[in-house]
Amino acid sequence: MSQFKVISFNHQNLPLEKLALLHLNEEVQSTFLGALKINFGFEELMLLSTCNRVEFFVCTEEEVNATSIKNYCCLLIRI
Repeated sequence: MSQFKVISFNHQNLPLEKLALLHLNEEVQSTFLGALKINFGFEELMLLSTCNRVEFFVCTEEEVNATSIKNYCCLLIRI
């Protein structure tokens, strides 16, 4: 059964300089989000990025836990 999850990073749970690393420019968004969707088995994926938060809305049958969230962040920061 698919689950809907929100993975949220903001100024309260991440220092601003690290939060800034999670923002994606328009040229990278499509490629990165497509790769993220395939690599982590997301059925659906949406990104919301503002000046003080980055949120990923995912629909998946896979478990979303602290380890998987760390893996998402590592992939983001490498771009």
